[in-house]
Amino acid sequence: MYKLIKATEMNIELIKDIKLETIFSSPDEFGEGNEDKIKEYVDVSVKEFLDDTKMVIINDSIAGIFLVRNFEDWVLIDEIYLYYEYRNKGIGTNLI
Repeated sequence: MYKLIKATEMNIELIKDIKLETIFSSPDEFGEGNEDKIKEYVDVSVKEFLDDTKMVIINDSIAGIFLVRNFEDWVLIDEIYLYYEYRNKGIGTNLI
């Protein structure tokens, strides 16, 4: 169905694009006027958590990203971002 590939520095701009597209396509979830703060957070967080980010690949196409952070005694599923055409198909649920 899908495969996960470790993200690299070459994927940074793509990861930012996926995250921002998803965030800004959410209806009023973040309120108006926060665009610059959101872009700044995404810019910093993508670089900070790059080692924990996986690219979700379906039929040799990038469908989204999956961020899982490992801690000493537990694991945090931190973020799942999928391009619009891959949403509501059970992919996120399957990843979890």
